[in-house]
Amino acid sequence: MRVVKRVEIITGQQEFPQVLDALESCGITGYALLRNVLGKGDKKVYSFDSISGEVENLMIVTTIADDSLNKLIEALRPILKRFGGSCLVSDAMWVIH
Repeated sequence: MRVVKRVEIITGQQEFPQVLDALESCGITGYALLRNVLGKGDKKVYSFDSISGEVENLMIVTTIADDSLNKLIEALRPILKRFGGSCLVSDAMWVIH
């Protein structure tokens, strides 16, 4: 196994391309995408309108080496500050196969 950082990012559909650009700028090419993420933030309840598709939130889950983490955080910070969302980082073990 290899030690990595697990990164979970919750963002809106419209900001998703910018988040992907930030990931790619740090060399991250793989991720899992979960759609229709529901929850409650600091300001309001985030839900999904299945008819209009408005306020669709996404969760991106990926991993990154510890030495590249600060670069990713600095790339994500302006996006999160401007549009909202969240980013969680935790320790993880990558199962090598």
